[in-house]
Amino acid sequence: MEDRRPIRTGCNFNTRPDDRRIVRTDRGQSESIGAMLLVAIVVIAVAVVAGALFMSSSPTEHPNVRIEATANGSELLVEHRAGEPIHENEFEIVLRETGTTMSGVAGQPREPASDKDGVFEPSEVWMFDADYSISEGESVLLVYTGGDRVLLDETAVEIPTQDDDNDELPSGTVAYDDENGNGLFDRGEQTYERDDFVNENFGEDVDLVVQRDLSNVDGKLQLKPTSVTVKSGVELSTTNNFNIDMDVSDSISVTGATIDASGDATLDGQRVDAERVDLTAEGKIELLSFHDIDVSDATLSASENANVKVESDENVELADATLHGKDILVTAKKAENIVKDINKKIFN
Repeated sequence: MEDRRPIRTGCNFNTRPDDRRIVRTDRGQSESIGAMLLVAIVVIAVAVVAGALFMSSSPTEHPNVRIEATANGSELLVEHRAGEPIHENEFEIVLRETGTTMSGVAGQPREPASDKDGVFEPSEVWMFDADYSISEGESVLLVYTGGDRVLLDETAVEIPTQDDDNDELPSGTVAYDDENGNGLFDRGEQTYERDDFVNENFGEDVDLVVQRDLSNVDGKLQLKPTSVTVKSGVELSTTNNFNIDMDVSDSISVTGATIDASGDATLDGQRVDAERVDLTAEGKIELLSFHDIDVSDATLSASENANVKVESDENVELADATLHGKDILVTAKKAENIVKDINKKIFN
């Protein structure tokens, strides 16, 4: 009899239609989370880069400053009228028409003696030398250099006139302390009489301006303030072999003045401006400076037995100058800075 029992194998056949095998897996979910994380990383990176670009392109902060400018020959007087203080390392003064640039440091500005802190502050007047006669109406630019170069303010130069009714130097006085540095006597500024200088070592910490003659002084003239300005056309002179000695910590300006010493004459300052000066001495003449000395169109006449000495650590300007003396000694520590018009000088 034939055996019809089912044959068993390693396979399990199930032909029931409702028996379905379901296999669970997390593979699709992992791929979705990875894609989402990648998108998030890209979005964050874009945000960071955009923020950095925005911050780097934002304008540099700079102070707000308003100025006014007046001129007296080559002297440019810049007044801080309003706004914030600005350090001397952070600005330049530029004369637009000529391109003349004077920085707060290299321009060697005359800061008011009462507040020499290197900061240009409201109500202060700083003096710069433009090396040429400034005309009324020239444009003066205040340029910020503490970051990006930014034009802070622009103004036109005014040429002030002396108000005889209000600002005339009082009778009997010859000089004053130019407290605000504007080159003019203003009511309330300290004044000085002739006797304040005769046989006196004048050493007050002021910006001294000699506006009237100190002539035929029978005694030594020793001027040792912070700075000295002798106005054009003013005469300083001594008798009886007395010396004239200016020894200041800042600048000396005797442009267009007449100085006649019956002894020696010495001008020693950070800067000496002596253009067109007529300087004579029965003894020696010495002009000494750590910075520039300018004796353009000047006459320096010492005794036949005495020397004329002009010595600067920087520039010496001698164009069209006439120097008389036993020996003429002109020294600039940086030799290339001696002005080239040497053929125009007359040495006797």
